[in-house]
Amino acid sequence: MYRAAALAVASCLALAACDRSEPPSERLASAVEEAVEEVGAAATAEPSQSRFAPRDECGDVAGAAEFRAQLEAAVEARDADALAALASEDILLDFGGGSGRSLLRQRLSDPDCQLWSELEKLLPLGCAPSGEGGITLPWHFAQDFGAIDPYSTYIALGSKVPLYVKAEGDAVVRYLDWEPVTLAAFLEESDASEEGPRSEVILPDKERGFVERRQLRSLIDYRILAGPTERGWRMRVFIAGD
Repeated sequence: MYRAAALAVASCLALAACDRSEPPSERLASAVEEAVEEVGAAATAEPSQSRFAPRDECGDVAGAAEFRAQLEAAVEARDADALAALASEDILLDFGGGSGRSLLRQRLSDPDCQLWSELEKLLPLGCAPSGEGGITLPWHFAQDFGAIDPYSTYIALGSKVPLYVKAEGDAVVRYLDWEPVTLAAFLEESDASEEGPRSEVILPDKERGFVERRQLRSLIDYRILAGPTERGWRMRVFIAGD
């Protein structure tokens, strides 16, 4: 999974196509109003007690709810103009020097980057306050998880994610609750556990099993750092990796 993701990012970095996004959706304004209410409700919801479960701790950050509502509405509408308007002019997009609204627009239209999909997966994963009145999405990226290696650690995305006995079949060892796992391929330098829809994983207590790849997310996957500027709230960073 991590090798495939690396190839997708490499392809994304090589993009030189023009943006062909549609003009702003007419329903964007009403979508923002609805999203503001939803974001506010999420901020007051009682968090899960699981250590890695998403939490929304941004309810008291001035301006954050409206910004997040605008972001969610732009993503739902696939509105590249609206999304670019929420980005700073020099938004950081990768660790190779890629930055800026123009490049963001190009990557939004590139199917290899799949940024709309990445944004959809990122937004429900909570919010953490950051310095100078800003926020970090998702919540877990702003947390200190001690000795856990962020490069090899993945999170089970849900409170009842099956840990299967084998790469195929329905037998389940138990269910994971937003728990951290390590891909066996990382430790054993093998692609054997990366064949098929499931990845072999190792839990902190050394228990092993298989998890659907779509239900795993790297600790250093895509994140957004945003905050207030003289022109309103803007995304300053939208990046994956380290």
